[in-house]
Amino acid sequence: MRAAGFWIRFLAFLIDSVVLMIPIVILFSLFGVDVFSSSSYSIDSLSHMETAELIAYYQEQSHSSGGSSIFIQLALAALTILFWIKFSGATPGKKILSLKIVDATTHKDITSKQAVVRYVGYFASMFTLMVGFLMVAFRSDKRALHDLLANTEVVYSP
Repeated sequence: MRAAGFWIRFLAFLIDSVVLMIPIVILFSLFGVDVFSSSSYSIDSLSHMETAELIAYYQEQSHSSGGSSIFIQLALAALTILFWIKFSGATPGKKILSLKIVDATTHKDITSKQAVVRYVGYFASMFTLMVGFLMVAFRSDKRALHDLLANTEVVYSP
């Protein structure tokens, strides 16, 4: 099996970002959550607020938009993990580009545990200033940090 490189994986990520977010945005919109809401305050008006006003403003923002963004992130995580488990390691973007995630040792479908560890590993890849993702471009086995943590790899599917 041939390992997939950085750019093809990045393209799959871009496709997934659009394809997976559409149903989530529609679902949340049906429940009255405005996922695109933005503050009516400008940077200039925030800079002139007193401390008490700023605290009240940030508390209001965390209650109004923070909750929905957490639910969106959880929905995205659940949807991604579900795709990996139910569709042989392939999200829509990977499927379109003939890629799939496999166990690095056996080259078989990944387990539920590997799917969860891999998704959580995305945060480790992000918190390293994206170096965890960039590892794909520089490693001979084309594995990212989250692949190493979950013992997975992304390969071209036959």
